[in-house]
Amino acid sequence: MVGALVGLVGHRSNGARIGGAVVAALGAFFGYTNALLLIIAESSAPTAILDTLGYDPFFPAKAWWTDETGGGADLFSPLGLLVAAAAAWGLAHVVGDRHRRA
Repeated sequence: MVGALVGLVGHRSNGARIGGAVVAALGAFFGYTNALLLIIAESSAPTAILDTLGYDPFFPAKAWWTDETGGGADLFSPLGLLVAAAAAWGLAHVVGDRHRRA
């Protein structure tokens, strides 16, 4: 979605493509961290969010980065950010070039 909108609005602007890639990566990160809190609220009481964030305010970001089963860093999460940014860049490039020719 981000790449298509950037391509329609930014046309051939590299700055717009970079901005769209950054927004897509941030959307992937914050989408995960916010969804984690909603999953906690749904599986238990909504006050569990306050307890969780009161104990460790950076818990969603730490859960995004760490692999609890293997013990260490989860490399698929940064790869997801890279894929989101590359997809937004590529889609903005395709839509922007196609929109410019038409």
